[in-house]
Amino acid sequence: DPDAVGAFSSHIEERIAFLSDALRQPITVQELIAGYELEVPLARLGSSQALGVAALTIQGESHLEDKVLLYDDAWKDDYGFSEASSFPSPWISRIERMAERAADVLNFQGLSRIDFRMNDEGVPFVIDVSSTPHLTPNNSIAFLYSLAGLKYRHIFGTLVGLAIERHGLVHSSDQYSSSAAKKPLP
Repeated sequence: DPDAVGAFSSHIEERIAFLSDALRQPITVQELIAGYELEVPLARLGSSQALGVAALTIQGESHLEDKVLLYDDAWKDDYGFSEASSFPSPWISRIERMAERAADVLNFQGLSRIDFRMNDEGVPFVIDVSSTPHLTPNNSIAFLYSLAGLKYRHIFGTLVGLAIERHGLVHSSDQYSSSAAKKPLP
């Protein structure tokens, strides 16, 4: 909420202590990186592969400066995405490689997502990881699929395909064989 974002102060410190006590868990405090927020959805087939980079937009703007997506805005789908093609390609490549490495280190399976804040000099900072990203129609995976000419529903085919591959339910030698259909599943 808006009270959770701001300069560190005794008020913020009291709020952190209150929330930690009320929720009975530690609270993470992050430095706000002014600039852009980027989401990198990934699919894992052997190793994690970035599906692209989507820039989060608030009120149509991708340069967020010190704005952050608040829970109420996320709940109302009051945000969007834009292509990251305006950024220098080395910046995007670096973010994709960092996201792939993070997903591999964390052993994420299926679809996952790594989120970054990136300053105006192109320096990325990981701010969030999700082993199970939300799959509402307004998400970075659906946005990147639409850029590739795919439909929202294709995300679920991807999930099924990744699970089939991960569990070894289809072998490449069996894919096109009529006997493949006759083999029982393990």
